[in-house]
Amino acid sequence: MIICDGILSDEIYRPDMSEEVKLSKIGFVIGHEITHGFDNLGSMYGKDGSLVVTEDNPYGWFTETDHNAFYEKVQKVVDYFNNIWPVPQNSCIGEIESGEAADDLVKRNT
Repeated sequence: MIICDGILSDEIYRPDMSEEVKLSKIGFVIGHEITHGFDNLGSMYGKDGSLVVTEDNPYGWFTETDHNAFYEKVQKVVDYFNNIWPVPQNSCIGEIESGEAADDLVKRNT
């Protein structure tokens, strides 16, 4: 995992913050990035980083039941983002937003 130091901007990380706050902010970022390993793109890869979803193994490390339940939830995120307009004239594309949004949703609900 690579975390670019650009994320350590004033909003996330300031020199005047206490040590505990600094560590919690960095932990927050690390937790978010780790969650990408379990989003709709990351879940296609195994523990060593190799692609495990193939034509012969369409569910990867999921059981068929878990895969279907997971993608049912992913589809809800896709549908939501396909139907919002954050600013006039600019819609979202749910298929593109779903991975990042799912990671943010997990982060907020844990």
